[in-house]
Amino acid sequence: MKKAILLVWVVLVNTLLFAQTPAEIISDIRSEFAIINANVSSYKIIEKELIDFSTEGGNVKGYYENGVMRLMVAEVYGETGQYTDSYYYKNGVLFFVFSKNTIYSAPVYLEGSEIVSIEENRYYFNNNTMIQWINPDKQKIALTNPKFSETAQQVLTEGDKLKSIVESK
Repeated sequence: MKKAILLVWVVLVNTLLFAQTPAEIISDIRSEFAIINANVSSYKIIEKELIDFSTEGGNVKGYYENGVMRLMVAEVYGETGQYTDSYYYKNGVLFFVFSKNTIYSAPVYLEGSEIVSIEENRYYFNNNTMIQWINPDKQKIALTNPKFSETAQQVLTEGDKLKSIVESK
């Protein structure tokens, strides 16, 4: 009985001592993001065309370091816009997604087409769980907001789908 109590106490103390605060996790994510972007030119790239994602086409690139995906960038083109989603990985686990959606005033092939708006979303993950979402208005969306969990699932599902395309033979 004493051993069981001691074991529970050791696990609890370790959890409390080594658990990171959300701010520390976000700080670590930003550091890893910077490391990946600083080294991206040294990574091996695998590129695949995206079929059935858009009538205007698209592609996805996987960036690998020693055979492990570190970054995946999907670019999908539409007649009046495009979106780029960048997925960041550490040890094969997703930790951050930067999503940029650019909307044009007219089809991009027409003269005079201009950018109307750019929307950016930032999704932060810890152990495959979204812990923070910053929307295009640079506001943090509350974890209790029903859209939070729905969006988290969409981001994870889309990332898995794209990753399977990059890694297909």
